[in-house]
Amino acid sequence: MKPYLSSLFLLAFYSLQAQLGNNCGIPSWNSTIGYLANSHVLHNATVYTNTNWSQNEEPNANNTNWVNLGDCDEQLIIDNPNLAYTACQNLNAWDSTVGNYFENDKLTYKHGVYRAKYWVAGSEQPDVSDAYEFLGICIIPIEITPNFSDQQTIIQNTLQPLNVEATINTNGFTVLEHKIRIKKTTAQNFDEFDMTLSNNTISYNWTPSAYDDYDLQYYAKNSAGIETTVDRIIKIAISTPPNLALSSPDSGQSFIQLNFSPISISFSASPTDNAIATIVLQDLTANTSSNISVTSSTNYTVDWTPTSYGENNLKLTVTDTQGTSSSIDLNYTIVDPTTENLSFDQLPFQLKAVHSIDKDFIFDKAITEIKSRDPSLASLSFNSNTLTVSSNRSGRTGLEITTNDGKKHFIGLRIDNTDGTVPRFPSHISIGSVSEDITDDVDFFNNGINNTNLMLNNRMDVRYTYINGGPLIGWNTWQPDRAIKFARNSLKMGLIPFFIFYNIPDGGESYTTNLEHIRDPNYMTAYFDNLELFLNQVRDVVDDEFFGVIFEPDFLGYMQQNNEPPTLSTSVSATTIAQDAGTLKTLVERINHEIDSKRQNENLNLEFGWQLNLWAKPNVSGIRGIIRETDNANNAQEFQTELQKIRQTAIDIYQYGNTMGIMSSNADFISIDKYGLDALGYSNNSDPADPSSYTWFWNNDHWLNYYEFVDALHEESGKQIILWQIPVGHINGSTTTN
Repeated sequence: MKPYLSSLFLLAFYSLQAQLGNNCGIPSWNSTIGYLANSHVLHNATVYTNTNWSQNEEPNANNTNWVNLGDCDEQLIIDNPNLAYTACQNLNAWDSTVGNYFENDKLTYKHGVYRAKYWVAGSEQPDVSDAYEFLGICIIPIEITPNFSDQQTIIQNTLQPLNVEATINTNGFTVLEHKIRIKKTTAQNFDEFDMTLSNNTISYNWTPSAYDDYDLQYYAKNSAGIETTVDRIIKIAISTPPNLALSSPDSGQSFIQLNFSPISISFSASPTDNAIATIVLQDLTANTSSNISVTSSTNYTVDWTPTSYGENNLKLTVTDTQGTSSSIDLNYTIVDPTTENLSFDQLPFQLKAVHSIDKDFIFDKAITEIKSRDPSLASLSFNSNTLTVSSNRSGRTGLEITTNDGKKHFIGLRIDNTDGTVPRFPSHISIGSVSEDITDDVDFFNNGINNTNLMLNNRMDVRYTYINGGPLIGWNTWQPDRAIKFARNSLKMGLIPFFIFYNIPDGGESYTTNLEHIRDPNYMTAYFDNLELFLNQVRDVVDDEFFGVIFEPDFLGYMQQNNEPPTLSTSVSATTIAQDAGTLKTLVERINHEIDSKRQNENLNLEFGWQLNLWAKPNVSGIRGIIRETDNANNAQEFQTELQKIRQTAIDIYQYGNTMGIMSSNADFISIDKYGLDALGYSNNSDPADPSSYTWFWNNDHWLNYYEFVDALHEESGKQIILWQIPVGHINGSTTTN
């Protein structure tokens, strides 16, 4: 047997080299790097490890600090299992074009796996940079592909031998074990059988003992000691199983119940080869079952009443007259709305309660003080480590909780609607503020909770930030966790997070830049990838929380200013991105379609809309903008004429956006700008002593004109309007009549 084993290992060695390349994933020795003890390097096609710290000491037979481990082959991994890294399938390869990597980021380079020890520029090569730690050689376990699909039904008129088979990909290592484990699904233990290996196919001839459901577990182990198991459930049946499909509620749903009450489970069941004999719903958690009467209908509804909070597992089974069955596993979580246990070391971003149900939050530390950003939302009381919340309405607030060790903890509190749904905007007009996640901005909210003097209390409803800079050199390169931090901090502050997705321009913004980008297939492909990345990051933080997205400030304003039609050529169509593939309209509709599809497919609790501009319609007003068109009115009739002009301009701006598709795919709102401080002083001959000389300084008439503009926009669109960038503050000391 020894010569046979030798030839087998030699064959595997060549496979390993083909898979990993000549350096085997181990970094080459570099004289400039200082190596900690027990490091591994490759030098002159030989692998070495050191016994002490080393720098500029060449690994060779004359250097006792370096131990020769031999060739980089399969035997090396067998002798040094610490060199095998098996969780590398989902790691990304090092990419020098990535802006930077963060502490504990893991990546692969030439089949080696590396961990960034601290922030490092993406251009630094992992095998020659002190910023990276070599973790091992990427070992891909044996891949097993069974010949049976999961839940497959196999019809046998009589029980007979069945060939259980699978193809395997060894990924360069010798297969030491290959087995099949089989048991009835209801049995406790598997029977294990050795499988035959031939030409990368493993097989076993098995005869089922009865018509039943069986668990099959395919197992293999390679010479590196890495095990692979693949599970399958198959049904051996004498006839085709009945049809069974769940209608509602979807498995995995949660239900808030103050008292256990029935939940209606609807499903369809119909016979195939034979009539249905029984329908049974098992409550596996309560260890009970109930029979459902079989009728001539194919649609059924059964009421299930839970008996315990937490996860409840059910099984619905339909069996025909031949004993052949179909089943569905169900899982429902029942939530107790009156109590929750929490640790201050592992706080969620927000606490959740239901309106009209008092709830106790039981912590692992005693509470000494509590403040609320919105004290009117709920009555809060504490006794030692228990916080009791008695809600006055649904909504959100931010809490500051001080514990008996003197530490302050900031966490959001959300009061859901009485039916358990998540509240969206409050009943009053929502007020929001632009914000970053720098220390000063976060401290403004955290340190601004004042329950002694509510005039000093930093209360707000919404917090918004920009996701900007373009998909190639933007937020995901200079602040990859921008959306993550903002979503997390907003929830902790008790504020609705809103995001301004602003990436058609990049470093600069202009009509020319926007036009260039929307016609560039590579740029727009990256744009939609960037949108997906952003939504995924927010989704992973907010869970079921409500959030908003505003699209592309000024983009359509520039297009309307330049009288661009919906047919303007772009690289984006409804289904493709290529040179001149679409139009301005298909681009806008594609953006809406992508976010709405994401919302529906992943159950995101969001609203989205486009931002329009007061200045978008060309040649309709003087230098001071459409809102100040009443300034030169000499009488009431002229004033009303100009006011109607303002309303008509609002309608025209909306209709331009609507023609472009901004309301497609169930868009929720329209955002309209005022102007920020960047436009405040833009005027010819502005005089600090005369506020009216400033283009965008408004008096009371102007604000009423703005109201007329927004009102016309709302009436024409039928949508809620978000007022964008309303300046706050007042003029100190002006007595000018205006």
